[in-house]
Amino acid sequence: YAEVYERLERALLPSLLRPDDRVGEIGSAIGCVGIVCARIVGIDRLLMVEANADLIPEIQRNFRLNGLGEPRLLCGLAAAGGAGSVDFRIAEQFWSSSTYERGATVRVDRVEQLDT
Repeated sequence: YAEVYERLERALLPSLLRPDDRVGEIGSAIGCVGIVCARIVGIDRLLMVEANADLIPEIQRNFRLNGLGEPRLLCGLAAAGGAGSVDFRIAEQFWSSSTYERGATVRVDRVEQLDT
């Protein structure tokens, strides 16, 4: 609501992206950066990956509320050569969720590793 979430990232994107670029966003959170990317390159040139399954409906909702339609969105953990699944620690504050214990874990989900 204060419009400060990922402010720097959102401010830089218009000067970094061109309409013919393709964007892969790893760790999409609630979709703020993805929305800016989609407005620049188009929704069909954006692929989003988010490991926290709780955030998937939030991302989809935010895209709809911004008139962008349904994003291409994968639920999993991006990993070079990844196969199988891994523990992902969900934190109360979503930005603290991680494969590493950081002292804020409320639950551990088993997520698929997606070969990037």
